[in-house]
Amino acid sequence: MIDPQRNVAATLLAGALVLASGALISASAQSQAAREQMQKILSQPVEDYQSREQAAPRSIRERIAALRRKLEAEGATFRVGYTTALDLPLRQLAGTRVPARPNVAPAVNERAQRLLRIDRESAEKANIDLQQFLCRPDAASFDW
Repeated sequence: MIDPQRNVAATLLAGALVLASGALISASAQSQAAREQMQKILSQPVEDYQSREQAAPRSIRERIAALRRKLEAEGATFRVGYTTALDLPLRQLAGTRVPARPNVAPAVNERAQRLLRIDRESAEKANIDLQQFLCRPDAASFDW
């Protein structure tokens, strides 16, 4: 059985992430109608995730099943369910789009490498161990 409290928390987190990502999307990236549609879908309350999933189209159920298999194989400590966010294409949900000038990537990467080198040199001079600040994919939980 799906834990309703965990699903509510997951839905709230997903909503917060959507709102945060929405704030980063320029007004020209999405039309007003698309934003209204997204808000309408995401604001729909879900009372019973199991029933929602059972009534979902086969493609959605298969997608969730595949995701669950992947998470189980990776040893994830959380569960996924059919939230309203899955009713939207990722492009609309996350605002993903190809940059207008893809040829700037090499210059951006070069600058990032210079800045990283400056950070590392500064940390070394100040005797700061940067390893303590690295993300750990094997961590049991996330901590800001």
